[in-house]
Amino acid sequence: VALGDSYSSGVGAGDYDPDSGDCKRSANAYPQLWSAANAPSSFDFVACSGATTDDVLSGQLDALSDATGVVSISIGGNDVGFADTMT
Repeated sequence: VALGDSYSSGVGAGDYDPDSGDCKRSANAYPQLWSAANAPSSFDFVACSGATTDDVLSGQLDALSDATGVVSISIGGNDVGFADTMT
């Protein structure tokens, strides 16, 4: 299960899944590349561009289950205003 923000979703990596809308989930994102290389029996890619910690807690954790074996997550940049700091 891939959780998190734009770093996890692959913003900037191009080749976005059109079904992911504003989440901009990229086929070139590190969770997707890991999945392609390791062929897990299931893979849920719920990371979303712009996500905050509250977004992960309120919407992305539903992707986890007792059967979940591996989780990737990056979060926090949007909570502290990373984009504004970089600008």
